[in-house]
Amino acid sequence: MSVLRTAYTNLAAMAVTVNGYTYPCHDLHELKDTYDEVDCKRRILLPWEARGNDGEFGFLTIDRTASVTWRMIDLMLYSTVQLYAGIKDVAPTLVEYAGEYAEVIRGNRTLAKTLTNNLALTGIGIQIGVFDYPLGSQTFYVGVKATLTVKETMTQC
Repeated sequence: MSVLRTAYTNLAAMAVTVNGYTYPCHDLHELKDTYDEVDCKRRILLPWEARGNDGEFGFLTIDRTASVTWRMIDLMLYSTVQLYAGIKDVAPTLVEYAGEYAEVIRGNRTLAKTLTNNLALTGIGIQIGVFDYPLGSQTFYVGVKATLTVKETMTQC
């Protein structure tokens, strides 16, 4: 059985702290349809890439071992665009957040592990910018999106 859901739970529990503020995280079961300004400065975990390549993954079976490549999205909503003060006011914080996020992930490369399954980070992409959530809603946020590529190796007992 896949440990992907456990990996999301473990990712949500990872603390990302910048300038003394720890960004809370909504796991998959806590996602809201919309986030107001008071809900910002938080991470939300998404089960698919919001732009292109939705649901793509590779699957390879060799004897009793299967290998699956997954993409996990961790989107930090810093502020709604309506209250966006300007790039010079938020850029330093967003860059610090991106760097701290990379350090936290580097220290937690194995996101989930059992006796028969192992899910480990194989790559990460971090993008600072303006994102709409949910996709197509025309509700835009300034934030940081991390796309984690993870490989799960499953062994049948």
